[in-house]
Amino acid sequence: MARLASEVALEVDLDNACPLLGVADVQLLPFAEAARQANTIFGLSEGDLATLIHCAERKARLLLKKGADVLTADEIAAINLYTQESDFYRALSALLRKRKREELKP
Repeated sequence: MARLASEVALEVDLDNACPLLGVADVQLLPFAEAARQANTIFGLSEGDLATLIHCAERKARLLLKKGADVLTADEIAAINLYTQESDFYRALSALLRKRKREELKP
């Protein structure tokens, strides 16, 4: 039997589900610059970060060539970077699970 979204929401750890307030008010940066700024928290080597950025931007270009134009290249690259199995992903996921949202600010 299908469950209602409200039933599922009751099971969420509400202490850890606080929103990331103010995100919509922040100026958007180009993808590579945003990744570099985020890396000030994570501390990946420049070479590792450059490789992750390159792969994410390449994937975005490939998808856009195939007609996937619902998102921008930067949005596609950001999603791709987050979903790559990497130290960047692990560090960002760990911070997103924490209750201290101020630690997410570079």
